[in-house]
Amino acid sequence: MDEFDFLTLEEMAAGVYTESRSKFMAFIHHADDETEAQHTIEAYRRQYHDARHVCWAYIASGVDAAGQPQQVSRSSDDGEPSGTAGKPILGRLQAAGLQQVVAVVVRYFGGVKLGTGPLAKAYRTATEEALATANIVRRHLTTTLHFRVGYELADKVERCMKKLQTDNPRRTYEAAYILVSVDVRNAQLQQFMGEIADYVQFETSPQP
Repeated sequence: MDEFDFLTLEEMAAGVYTESRSKFMAFIHHADDETEAQHTIEAYRRQYHDARHVCWAYIASGVDAAGQPQQVSRSSDDGEPSGTAGKPILGRLQAAGLQQVVAVVVRYFGGVKLGTGPLAKAYRTATEEALATANIVRRHLTTTLHFRVGYELADKVERCMKKLQTDNPRRTYEAAYILVSVDVRNAQLQQFMGEIADYVQFETSPQP
């Protein structure tokens, strides 16, 4: 796998692990960015509002302190002893080589307290059970380009888009030009921008 590809989930995967009558239910979803990951977490909080703990981890697209795009990893123990829930969940995602994913593990307390070692093992194992059922797929890292092109040059740009197999083109037709947003694979980004540079006016900086 090259530097422009990554592994993620095609659809939700779930797994269950039981330890000393406590039930640990794991759910893993694809999440393009931190906003989508947080929405997924909140949805599980609402659905399992009666659970003792709703712990989670994600690896998704975000921004650094300077506003530059980067991959962000975060996790939460949600009241469990520090390092016994979120960290083991995140570790399993990283070990699987996944990106743009969020994992939530819901714990229903069974009446028996677990030590930190067994607790970490339970969260880790629940995540592994979900990963064992996951349909893992390879995706391409892409960048969204926004540009405007005159009607007289639109055909040339369309040919470039088809040649390099760009994804999800969105067009807005104005009186004198067409506004285009299109997702370009990072492996082909420089080539594509070079081929259309004489035909278009870029609206903003490329956004991964």
